[in-house]
Amino acid sequence: MAGDFVVYSATAGTYHIAEKVVTTTVDSAVNLTVNTGRHVVETGRQLVRGHPITAARVALGAPVSVLTGDIFDKANGVTENATGVSVNGIFNNKTDADNLRKIAQKGTGQKTQAVKNGTHFFGIGDLIQCAGESIGAITTPSLNYADAMRKINKNHPNGTLEATGHSEGGSVLNNGSKLLKPSINKRTSVQTFGAQVAAPNNGTFKDVYNERASGGWWGGDPVPYLDPRNYGNWLFDNNIINNSNHKGHTFVKNYGLEAIERAEKTEKP
Repeated sequence: MAGDFVVYSATAGTYHIAEKVVTTTVDSAVNLTVNTGRHVVETGRQLVRGHPITAARVALGAPVSVLTGDIFDKANGVTENATGVSVNGIFNNKTDADNLRKIAQKGTGQKTQAVKNGTHFFGIGDLIQCAGESIGAITTPSLNYADAMRKINKNHPNGTLEATGHSEGGSVLNNGSKLLKPSINKRTSVQTFGAQVAAPNNGTFKDVYNERASGGWWGGDPVPYLDPRNYGNWLFDNNIINNSNHKGHTFVKNYGLEAIERAEKTEKP
């Protein structure tokens, strides 16, 4: 009897693992098909609007997103009554992303939707994403951002929308904004923290606040220095605020609620 139970347990366990593998594979294949279609549709949308360069960037983002793993993820929906979004950064898990969402929601006072920006292949996918976006690719997470903002704009046609990005989330947010109509960006208040690419202070958005932790003997958060696209923000816009009270990159430890509150104080009515 004991031997039969062991055999049964082993068989059941093997079946459960196989079932999970098959389910995951099917889900990934479905998401690949859906997200590839989204890249095709967005490419067409940008061509129709007369933005061929943006269209090419979206098209390039599809194969890059295969390498990053993001194209295999199901896109996020939009929380009911959401009027803001948050975009997490590099090497973040679901808990990190939700912590950013919760803090952004508390600091802005607006219901916030987390935008899907996953970490894959033990973080290697994030590094590929950073490199791909630095050469112009608009990846699947940026489509997630744009689609979320379109839905929120439709659901709430009046008032200020909030967009919060940390680390790689700044790049995702910036690229996603390129896909939106100016009228949506014009009512969006953007705040980034330790961003790979800070938000431009050129009138694209209603409000812009970018912050970098600058404390510590090593000069603080290094991420804003890594992407060449950010050099314009340093050299020309000079729109990244250094805060010497904090010295690292992680959001909860080095930025947190008080950083969101600092950003809120700079918003125009």
